[in-house]
Amino acid sequence: GYLEARKERVQLYDLLHPIVDMMKSSTILTLAVEIPRSVAVSFDIQHLKRIVTNFLSNGIKFTENGSITLSAKIVGDIVEI
Repeated sequence: GYLEARKERVQLYDLLHPIVDMMKSSTILTLAVEIPRSVAVSFDIQHLKRIVTNFLSNGIKFTENGSITLSAKIVGDIVEI
């Protein structure tokens, strides 16, 4: 079906850090966030939350020990997560 995107401007750190904090309780792994507070995007917030939650869930599922770091940086006109 068709899903309408609702783009909003959001600071990535403010959006994603709570997701990482929430997921820390479900693993013995160390989860970290390396996202400058200045990185912002215009994106469908709910969709972005779902994508990042899936990334982290897969990282936790397939990492036996150690750490997982969620990072983002600006490269030209693109934000890489």
